[in-house]
This record gives sequence, structure tokens and C-alpha cells, in this order.
Amino acid sequence: MIRIPLLSLLALGLGACAVGPDYAPPALDLPQRWNAAAGSKASPRPSEWWRGFRDPTLNALVEQAIAGNLDVAQAKARIREARASREQAVGALFPQVDGGASASRSRSSTVTRNSFRAGFDASWEIDLFGARDRALEAATYGTDAAFDDLDTVMLTLIGDVASTYVEARGLQARIVLARNTAKTQRETEALTRTRFQAGDISAIDTARATAQAASTEAQIPALEAALAQSQHRLAVLTGRPPAAMAG
Repeated sequence: MIRIPLLSLLALGLGACAVGPDYAPPALDLPQRWNAAAGSKASPRPSEWWRGFRDPTLNALVEQAIAGNLDVAQAKARIREARASREQAVGALFPQVDGGASASRSRSSTVTRNSFRAGFDASWEIDLFGARDRALEAATYGTDAAFDDLDTVMLTLIGDVASTYVEARGLQARIVLARNTAKTQRETEALTRTRFQAGDISAIDTARATAQAASTEAQIPALEAALAQSQHRLAVLTGRPPAAMAG
């Protein structure tokens, strides 16, 4: 009769029950080197790229949007939850220690006795199958995923604020230019009428000058309406009243 040692059977059993290989994130096909223009200076941190515009108003709008956005708050809450889960998973890897102490005093007619008692207990369940390690890995990747979610929310929010702000500033500049152009064209129209009355030019020249001024003035209301829409979007993104964004 052939006898197989008990330890060999135990080793085989544990090997058959072992959890699979460690989790590995999917490999991304990224270039080994990033090309940059020669002599270029280091840009601001990716998370604060909008500061490269050096615009205090834009900086303030972004900060207000981040502080008051519900999606950002929820993403931060998920990060706190993921961190708590990971801390719990880390704690499960170490022995559980319990300690206690007590004191009592008794007195008889002739003797007073003081009694002190202290206790210490430690327990550690051996993780034969790597369940705790896998739980820690899952909690770690859960934390990383929560940070990725926050980055995505922040990137979208900040991008919306910055693009809308730049759009609003562009519309403001176009409105100023249109008003100045219309003013100049009206002055030209007045001079044209004077020359027409003097017989220097024809009525066609006067009509052309009038039409140019009117065409430029007609563009201004549409630009002002577009600016109001941009200001309203900024108000929604930052949680401010639309009237506060005017100007």
C-alpha cells in the first residue's frame, strides 16, 4: 500500500484552490517619447492649464464652478468612500489586537485591598487563499478609478467654463468693434451727404454709405444676444445669478 504524506496532500489542495494571478491593468499602447518644440518652456500643470491665460477673472470663475458643482462634490464623495474601503482592506491584513484593563478595591474591617487586572488578546486569521490581498487590490483600483472619475468631471467642467468665457470675451470685443465701426460709418455718411449737396458726388455714393452703416448696426443686436447666452451659461456653470455675469 502506497502512503502519500499528509503535507503533500495539503500542498496539492492549497495549490488547486489558489486564487488566479494578480490583477494587472490593461496595457496601453503609448509612445515611448513625447516630442516637444525645441526651446519651449514648461507649461502649467495639466490640472491647472487655464492659469496659462493669466486672467484673474477666468481663475475666479473656475474656482467658483468647482466649489459649487454637484458632480464634482459627488466625485469627491466617491473618493472618500473608496479611500475608506481601502483603509479597511489594509487593516484586514494585520493582526486584530484587543486590550483591556480593570481595577477594583475592597475593604474589610482591618485590610484594604487594591486589585488590578490587564488583558491582551491578539488574533490573526491566516489568509490561505489570498482573499485579503485581492480585496486590497480591488480597493486600490477602486480608489484610482474614483480619482479618474474626478479628473474627468473636472476636465469637462473647467473646459466648459473656459471655452464659454473665451467665447463671451470674443463677443464683447466684436460688439465694441461693431459699435465703433458703425459710428465711423455714420460719420462717413454725414460727410458723403455734405459732398452730395455740394455736387461733388452722386446720390449712389450717399446711399452706399448709408447702407454700410445700417448693415453694421444690424449686426449688433445679434452679437448682444449671443453674449447674453454665453453669460447665462457661465452663470449656470458657476452657480451665480445671470445678472452678476453681465459686463
